[in-house]
Amino acid sequence: MERKIYTHVNVDLDAACSVWAVRNFVPGFSSAEVEFVHANWDGKELNDKDIAVDLEAGIKGRKDGTTRSAFATIVARYADEEDQKALENLVQYVDAQDSYGSAVEYFIPNVDERTKEVFSSNGINTVLRALQAQYRDDKVVLMFGEILDGLYKMGLSKIRAIKEAEWVGPVALIYGAKEFGTNGELFKRGAKAIVYIDGYNIGVIKASTVEARMDHPYIRNVIGSEGWFFHPAGFMAAWGSRKSPATTPSRVDPKRLAEVVAQVVGGE
Repeated sequence: MERKIYTHVNVDLDAACSVWAVRNFVPGFSSAEVEFVHANWDGKELNDKDIAVDLEAGIKGRKDGTTRSAFATIVARYADEEDQKALENLVQYVDAQDSYGSAVEYFIPNVDERTKEVFSSNGINTVLRALQAQYRDDKVVLMFGEILDGLYKMGLSKIRAIKEAEWVGPVALIYGAKEFGTNGELFKRGAKAIVYIDGYNIGVIKASTVEARMDHPYIRNVIGSEGWFFHPAGFMAAWGSRKSPATTPSRVDPKRLAEVVAQVVGGE
């Protein structure tokens, strides 16, 4: 008998995230069919091989100050420590949205109404509602899981950035920097600049708080006469990037570049 995931019709953020979490973290449910039932479903069709989420008949979030969403319960129960860390921000957002009706109101209560409106109109909950406005079929709306896949991968990439970055003073040196989200995490961890290497791409990006320019004479001296791109605002220098990949290797030694950049930004 094939396993099934039950959740309520007109899925909300908690239900959609919970279905995604079951498929990703609960053994045996990666390709399980989803059945949509009314919110007051009594669970009589549920057998011991099935799972119900965001329903009273199964895993249901409790607004008791600890577990507030079914999604949080599933992640805490079935995901490993690294996956929990990767999803930490999303879990908190879903908890706030599920408990208070607006994550934006909960996290930024003291800003003006226009700011709240802008953030509320463009958050992850609104993305789900936009899919529902476009597609009235709950099964189709669950394509939302692809967005969650991306958020999950970005969360893992931040963890990888912390684990794999090599530090040269205040400069983070990271190889194979293909993931999104790593730069922000490294800057948050105190990096004044990041030297990245990804295939033929190599470059340096400074933190927004750093005044030194990445076209500093010391940096230009290391790069030499190669045709690097220097941003006019001075925040980066690059031999290839995601937007414009390099097709040939640079002669610049990334470790040496990091050392010089550390000299340039280290005195600030």
